[in-house]
Parts: sequence; C-alpha cells; structure tokens
Amino acid sequence: MKDAQRIAKIAESAYIWNLFVESGLFAYATPTREVLEEARVILENDLKRLSENHPDLERKQKALQRLKIINIL
Repeated sequence: MKDAQRIAKIAESAYIWNLFVESGLFAYATPTREVLEEARVILENDLKRLSENHPDLERKQKALQRLKIINIL
C-alpha cells in the first residue's frame, strides 16, 4: 500500500513524474502490476470524492492517465 501511495503522489506532479521516468528508475525498480493497479485505485477513489470545481480534480485526472500509460510500457 505504501508503494502505491508514493507512486500515486509522484504521478500527481508532471514535473516529478517526468524526472522519475527520465531518471531511469523504472528500469531498476519497476513497480509490479499490482502496485500500479493499487495506485490507480487510490487516484480513482480520490476522484470520486472531488467535486467538479475542486482545484485538485485536473491534477488527479492527469495522474491517473500517467499511471495508465506506464502500465502499457
């Protein structure tokens, strides 16, 4: 759970996400499919609780998209 929470938080910042991906850390510490799925669930649950006008809505939606893309790689 802790790894999934960290990945969800990393994905919420485009800048940090890009640093993480470009650093090559995924090559050495690729999260398991289960951890990525858990991170997606965390973000999906967060999104369900946010109103349409919430300031974090777009950031969390983009984070969810980043996690979906990494799962394809």
